[in-house]
Amino acid sequence: MVITREDVKNLSRIEIDIIYAYAECNMKACPTARAVYCDHRTVCYHLDRIKHITTLDPRNFYDLYKLIEILNEELPNGTAS
Repeated sequence: MVITREDVKNLSRIEIDIIYAYAECNMKACPTARAVYCDHRTVCYHLDRIKHITTLDPRNFYDLYKLIEILNEELPNGTAS
């Protein structure tokens, strides 16, 4: 399935931040939580929500890579609209 611009618009700012932080923290929830100043369970909740919205599972390396690639195309400055 192809993720669309509308899917990206349905992601909140915190979810976009979590995607980038999750990749920077080697796909680990606790360091990601510290990076975005929230609880690790909150990070897990948002990862599940991202999977539900986009059908791409950020816990899977290849899906995470695809999400980042799409976000970089749709949001070149890393900002949500």
